[in-house]
Amino acid sequence: MPISIKLKNYELKPLPTGVFGLDGGAMFGTVPKVLWERTNPADPLNRIELEARGLLLKSPNRNVVIDTGNGSDFVAKYGEKLGSKFAQIYNITNKSPSVINAVAKWGLRPDQI
Repeated sequence: MPISIKLKNYELKPLPTGVFGLDGGAMFGTVPKVLWERTNPADPLNRIELEARGLLLKSPNRNVVIDTGNGSDFVAKYGEKLGSKFAQIYNITNKSPSVINAVAKWGLRPDQI
């Protein structure tokens, strides 16, 4: 189970919601590729793998989810043409776990949020 942090009455727990790819050069700026590629190998399109995460704030009487809204189904969100293009550019697949599944790993149901 991933690490959680206690902050006053809340436990902060990460919610992994999938991976995506962004251009390594854009992410590391002026840092030479030979340095960042050791720990963050690029694919043939120079994208590095990153993980999208939400955050669960859990307390005895309240649970809150903070989510980026990245999602994985770009086709449903933007239509076939644009959605497929976004999914390809950002290397997003529908294999990403949903926020509901991520919350369930912490023993919660959607109605408890």
